[in-house]
Amino acid sequence: MSKFYNFTNNELYIYGDIIGGSEKYSDDDITFIDFKDKLESMPDNSTLNIYVNSGGGSVTATQGIIGILNKAKREKGIKTKCYIDGLAGSCASWLPMVCDEVYCYNTSLMMVHKPMIGFFMEMLNSNDLQKNINILDTIEEAMLNAYESKLNNSTREDIKAMIDEETWLTASEMCDIFNITLLEDKKELVAKVSEKVLRNYKNIPDTLRNSLDKTEDDKEIENKIKLLDLELALL
Repeated sequence: MSKFYNFTNNELYIYGDIIGGSEKYSDDDITFIDFKDKLESMPDNSTLNIYVNSGGGSVTATQGIIGILNKAKREKGIKTKCYIDGLAGSCASWLPMVCDEVYCYNTSLMMVHKPMIGFFMEMLNSNDLQKNINILDTIEEAMLNAYESKLNNSTREDIKAMIDEETWLTASEMCDIFNITLLEDKKELVAKVSEKVLRNYKNIPDTLRNSLDKTEDDKEIENKIKLLDLELALL
């Protein structure tokens, strides 16, 4: 089975969810440990090419990844080039901001939004809620610092406004706002982005939403065919 993250030579593919811990829920997932192992295996003063097509995932895992990327750049002289192959969404949009060079294609997308937290079967009082609000505000400041480091023709206040509204950026828009280079090569938007993660967002572009709906329809058809095959086998 092919995996949608890959570590070959000095290349790293982020084609799935960024998750915390070491337990992966699918072959697509990628963790802090994956980054750590890759960076430690690289020789000094080499270049790491990072390819991104992810809807995001764990904020804390992403912060750890950014930390170890900066450590490798500082201590081993590692250079980083990032290619936004499809979507750099949510916390996956932070990773390009710490890379030395960032590239995208005409079909590339970027999404920025306020950090979120989910509660599952947990009763909280006002103090608990305020603690979580303070944590989210702190995370947002760190996000803004990352985005600000790569700004081209915008201000921190502009990025703050985009985060507040959950903003989806086209290739030309992200190149105008951030120091990102648009490549002339054509690249199709890869559909291998977690539907579970994307369903948390409200302003998904129609092109991406339609591809998700089509994927779900295809899965439903595939399941019906399997069920029919099973019924025929039992006759």
